[in-house]
Amino acid sequence: MDNKRRLLKHFLAGLAYRTQKALRGAPPEFAYFRAAPKTRTPHEVIRHMDSVLGYARTYFIGGTYRPPEFTDFKDAVNHFHEVLADIARHLEQGTEFRGITEEKLLHGPFSDVMTHAGQLGILRRLASSPVPPEDFIYADISPDNLGPDQPPPAKPDKEWPEAPDSGEFLARKESVKAEESLPQVLYELEARLLKPEVRRSSIELEKLLADEFVEFGSSGQVFDKRAIIESLGKEPQIQISISNFQSELLGPEIALVTYRAIFSGQKGQPDRHSLRSSVWKRTDDTWRMVFHQGTPRSSS
Repeated sequence: MDNKRRLLKHFLAGLAYRTQKALRGAPPEFAYFRAAPKTRTPHEVIRHMDSVLGYARTYFIGGTYRPPEFTDFKDAVNHFHEVLADIARHLEQGTEFRGITEEKLLHGPFSDVMTHAGQLGILRRLASSPVPPEDFIYADISPDNLGPDQPPPAKPDKEWPEAPDSGEFLARKESVKAEESLPQVLYELEARLLKPEVRRSSIELEKLLADEFVEFGSSGQVFDKRAIIESLGKEPQIQISISNFQSELLGPEIALVTYRAIFSGQKGQPDRHSLRSSVWKRTDDTWRMVFHQGTPRSSS
């Protein structure tokens, strides 16, 4: 491995370290934190980072790349590290570049992904869960460690004005706690309704759907609660994932959710995409879906 490739591999190790630096100690709800409308959540940022690295890998192996959808944030992070490590393997093995140079790889996709690692750190602060500072010159970054298990800071800063035990931080965290946790709650409810075992269970659906539930299906058919429970009970088992999830509180006890549902293709068939919207209503501290609509959409 020549010096340029060795330096690129070290850069990838730095990327692995800084990504985990931004994620270490984050609360579970951070994955679904949305700083403002139409901005990416950390879960979506990680998938985008995976996408950019996958694109970079095509300059070694050709073809195209589309990152898989993961409901679980940890799975998405692990897959990002797998793609990162695979690029490092191509660098080390001397796989020939296809239409790109070391310099362009560095100032193009590699720098792009590093920028998003910094974005994760900014989102931590906006989510009232700041990342402790350190002197990165002393960081224990190794080209042999590209996975999610990264070492702690070797030389953390002695002063940290934004530390979580400061009065200003605690006041901010308390004021946004309820608002930030709602997207996670709604995401988990939607994801649960997409699980094959839940869709075939009348007991589970009774808990999740309001008595006044109505659905305008992607086929154009209208379902009430009884009809949709019967219909889903006959549905073939299929894996459905969520992309571009967003939620908005419409009132004290009612919320709107929108996302893209991706139905995994069976037996060589292409994936099907559908734009979904749901209205959830909270009664007696329990969220139940009162309305759902699906509109078929191309994968683009």
